[in-house]
Amino acid sequence: MPVPARGFVLLITLVSVVAGCDRKPTFQTNYEPMYRAAKALKAATAVGLSSQQLGERLQEFATEVSIAADRAETPEEKALVAAHLAALDAYKDSHAVWNSTIQSYSQVNDDLEPLVAKYKLPVTNGKFADGAIQVIWKAASGHVDKATALYYRRASPK
Repeated sequence: MPVPARGFVLLITLVSVVAGCDRKPTFQTNYEPMYRAAKALKAATAVGLSSQQLGERLQEFATEVSIAADRAETPEEKALVAAHLAALDAYKDSHAVWNSTIQSYSQVNDDLEPLVAKYKLPVTNGKFADGAIQVIWKAASGHVDKATALYYRRASPK
């Protein structure tokens, strides 16, 4: 007995749906929230945001990195989390410098001296010069680019 074309299409659709239900989520699906949080922070720093907004985005990004770290099992997954963690650390450093510019009139204190050396931040007369935060954001952006390459399994940018 021949199956009508309409019934055949329905049968194929049903089999496809059922077969796809037991598949594990893809690599990108598992780590998409972390990837999106990193890209959102990178975009926000490129167009401008307040110190408070930076803090809020940092909290979101830190949460996603923490969740992803709990989930990571393979070396590839751990490398992806580590790349995002490097970006997170840089953005946190920028927030520390920004807070210093607000609280102590851009004065470089002992706690921030390591950041001056790490990022080669511009300092004049013991104070952060204009553009110091953007120097760190540029470094953070580079870390996000490397993390993005790992996320999409492409060669890492230099």
